[in-house]
Amino acid sequence: MIASWLAFASVAFAAPPAHVSTTPQEDAVLQRGLPVIRDRGTGVTIGIVRVNATPETVLTEVMNLTPRVEEVGPIQDLELVETSANRTVAKWTVGMMGLKRSFHVVYTADRSAGSAHFKLDPTRTNGIQHTEGSYWVYPNNGATRLVYRNLTDPESKVPSWMRSALTEGSMVDQLKGIKKRAEQTHP
Repeated sequence: MIASWLAFASVAFAAPPAHVSTTPQEDAVLQRGLPVIRDRGTGVTIGIVRVNATPETVLTEVMNLTPRVEEVGPIQDLELVETSANRTVAKWTVGMMGLKRSFHVVYTADRSAGSAHFKLDPTRTNGIQHTEGSYWVYPNNGATRLVYRNLTDPESKVPSWMRSALTEGSMVDQLKGIKKRAEQTHP
């Protein structure tokens, strides 16, 4: 448990990932407006996307959770339990392959740092054991780079190949949605 938290802390709460380097192949994908997903089986999935909007606009769309119900396939419902400018508690209901789960996630934005962090709310009833990660936005080559990091549950009973498929697909949908909304807001 402590090792899992330390691994998360070193990834999710580190300084902004200004040095996230990309390969020439990844750069080509990003230039076409598509997300790059990295999942090397280490329990951390990273999504990167280039957004033609300001970092502030992108972070605002990261914190705009409501559109994800339409953008991300497995999401069935969202209830905003608490909301403020920089903190939201959301109750998500997701379903896939006959399984349906509800859980509460706390999102906290640090706009001056260009980041938002999320984690399962342990004070509420949850149908899953774990979720946590971060979003970082920063200027990069005339646009904004959005880096999304998601730490998967090392104790999960879901096979790693299935967990990767579910995480990657949802991450792609989410990044595409954030990108589209931010670019529409900031043409």
